[in-house]
Amino acid sequence: MSLKNLNQLTFGKSMITDDIELCVDALTRGDLVAFPTETVFGLGARADSPAAVSKIFELKGRPVDHPLIMHCANIDVALAISPHIPEYAKKLAAEFWPGPMTLIFKRGVNDAICNEAVGGQDSVAIRVPSNEIARKLLEPCSFFVAAPSANKYGRLSPTTSEHVQEEFGDELIILDGEQSIFGLESTIISCIGELPEILRSGAITRKEIQNCLGVEVLESEKQTEIAVSGNKESHYAPKIPLFIVSDDENIAEFLEYESSECAYIGPRQTALDFKTKLVVSTYETYAHELYDFFHKAQNENCKAIFAVPPELEGIGVAICDRLKKASSLWEKSNG
Repeated sequence: MSLKNLNQLTFGKSMITDDIELCVDALTRGDLVAFPTETVFGLGARADSPAAVSKIFELKGRPVDHPLIMHCANIDVALAISPHIPEYAKKLAAEFWPGPMTLIFKRGVNDAICNEAVGGQDSVAIRVPSNEIARKLLEPCSFFVAAPSANKYGRLSPTTSEHVQEEFGDELIILDGEQSIFGLESTIISCIGELPEILRSGAITRKEIQNCLGVEVLESEKQTEIAVSGNKESHYAPKIPLFIVSDDENIAEFLEYESSECAYIGPRQTALDFKTKLVVSTYETYAHELYDFFHKAQNENCKAIFAVPPELEGIGVAICDRLKKASSLWEKSNG
């Protein structure tokens, strides 16, 4: 297959590919490519091209002032993105990169990142993923790859190539990969102040960050002035109602739904009869399976999803954050 004839291809179901060279060529020419990472699947475009980056915003329906995360395979290149790198950020990079952590720096004068990619802000977010396929895609690229999650804005994040295809049909190339290991978006840390501040919780926890740095780390519960992915009140939402509940008695309060028509996910058993059910034995399993379970509940035409949240510890903080934002619209309408 000639890479020069890429524009002439009709992908259909074959748009999911394992051809990394084809995907690198597509990115180089300014096309979009969805690709796997250890967190969720990303929707990538070359970050130095306003035309390429604009395709992300158009396809996702994402506000143009909502900045993207830059990806690359090399830690030294990632840290060279800004002249304003505090020492604690270098420690974080050495400890957690490659991995599910995004660092935000003051932006320097750098043609490698177009204004459109950072939403016009004077800061830039970057990470070095650990997923092997993502790294093979990024390594031959002579540019940063800007990539939010590969889904419509505010909707459910994808953790498999099939999720991306369900969302976008034949609109882009998808680099194939196994289900994302962590299953939740990266931990986002602002490295602009004297101390780091967690702006979005993820698989790398506050305790791990504090142990690395030996200092107290702030965890923002307010709407920060720095726009970051997932900081809106409603986000990560499935297409069907999602309710956060505590137990079977609490579930029974939602009388308009029969449990046999609904889905359940939680860390403990339920005596109720659900159409689909997932009891998770660890918080890591909860995070890994969460979005995939939501996708399955949608595809099985469940009327609603009931979720018992984990405790607010470790990665449980990130899970509760995603559940709260994913259920926001439904809780308001039924509150």
